[in-house]
Amino acid sequence: MRTQVLGGTKWTIISRLLSFPSKIVISIILVRYLSREDYGTYRIVLDLSAVTIYLVSLGIQHSISRYVPEMFEKQQFSNIVKMVAGMTGLRLAVNLLLLTIFTLCWRPLFNFFHLPQILASSLGLIFLFILLQRTVEVFGQYFHTALLDFRFQTLHDIIKDATFIGGIVATGLRDWGLTGVLWTLIASELVSFAVYGSSALYKAAQMIKPRSLSRTGDSSVPVSRIVHYSAYNILYTFSGLVIGASLDSFIIAKFAGMEKVALYTFGLGLIMMVHSINPLNLFKPIFNNIFVRKYAQTGDKAVLSRGAALSAKLGLFIALPALAGVCLLAGPIIHYVYRPDYSGALPVIYLFAIIFVFRCLNIVYTAVINTLELVRYFLWLYIAGLLKLAAAIVLTWYWGIIGMASAACLNEIISCALLGYIVETKGGISPWRADRSYTRILLNTSVMAMFVFAVLGWIGGVVSLVATALAGAAIYFGISLKIKPFRAEEREVINAFFKRKIMVF
Repeated sequence: MRTQVLGGTKWTIISRLLSFPSKIVISIILVRYLSREDYGTYRIVLDLSAVTIYLVSLGIQHSISRYVPEMFEKQQFSNIVKMVAGMTGLRLAVNLLLLTIFTLCWRPLFNFFHLPQILASSLGLIFLFILLQRTVEVFGQYFHTALLDFRFQTLHDIIKDATFIGGIVATGLRDWGLTGVLWTLIASELVSFAVYGSSALYKAAQMIKPRSLSRTGDSSVPVSRIVHYSAYNILYTFSGLVIGASLDSFIIAKFAGMEKVALYTFGLGLIMMVHSINPLNLFKPIFNNIFVRKYAQTGDKAVLSRGAALSAKLGLFIALPALAGVCLLAGPIIHYVYRPDYSGALPVIYLFAIIFVFRCLNIVYTAVINTLELVRYFLWLYIAGLLKLAAAIVLTWYWGIIGMASAACLNEIISCALLGYIVETKGGISPWRADRSYTRILLNTSVMAMFVFAVLGWIGGVVSLVATALAGAAIYFGISLKIKPFRAEEREVINAFFKRKIMVF
């Protein structure tokens, strides 16, 4: 486990550092080469794919992240293969069912939401992309994450990103438009299928070798336990179809048009890129595996409590200054790097910055709830889902994309409150440890934000923009070295983590 965690740390950092600039390059090319209507249509395609996530995929993901590490700890290797194979088959069956239903009723759906007809002429390409993406992720991303094989994931991500960037550059140069982007999506998923598929088959063959089975003491798969757990997760993630961002684009298309979809999804995408470098996303697979394994060994909730507290602080330590910087610099970034006509997305960016501060906490709460198998309480989030759906329709009708972003912000705050209540009252765990760390992190962020705001009026180009951002970051981390926002034992854990020592909460 030591070697896997250390290797996972290094390769996860490398993967995130490489994927962040590639995401920026992809977003810049798409915004510059596509019209606003075509860009909004492209995001609608991604949201059609996201619908399948909220129906079943996240339930499968939580099940694999919860039970595969436990089976791996008990050396039940053949059970891992059976479980992942079963989940892949389920994912494929659900994909085919959903796409069949959509094929039969796409016309009234398109008419109701006022979707562009170019989507109707490209349904075959869209369905192929969705089928590939949502099937590969089970034996690809989920399976390799559960086995802590982050080196191979990094290699896969590099190959896939290079394929996608090459495809959209060719699309822009050849003026292939949205059709070229769809073919690029399919090509990148075919590459992903080949890379992940070959690795998954090799690992499965290694796991079920007769000599491995003879010494692992495999027992039967706990089917009833997994089904019970997965059923609640699927019900919970089904509510994501109602409350999640996958329906936002359709509601905006209905009441505001495709160009507003482009502005809304552009603002969301910009914040999501910043959120991708959040330590909670950077180290989440490693944290999750250590949480599950240590808790499976000891049953000690103090392990989860200390880990949750450290995770929340790490998330806020990076998320708060990063999002504050994006909000202050978003105007110049859009003007100089993207396109000035996307400045209408600024109010959405400000509101989504609030959302992802709460999402830092929601990631921690969700990890703890899944580890404790308290997923039945996820159904409480239907309350937030129903409120968000009603608010989204009404507010978008009156205020457009600002109304939709406000509804999403309300939903995230309510969800955070409900998840925190579940963790503290039902799980007996509090990630909020009584110290001044959170106040210090907020103080650091405020000082950095005031500096950036003070020089914002003098920014005169991309070079000045980068210099201001770097200076603001230097001020933030310089203050952090002085006032030390983390407790002594937490600093020891972080130092051990980065000095390639085993992480023990």
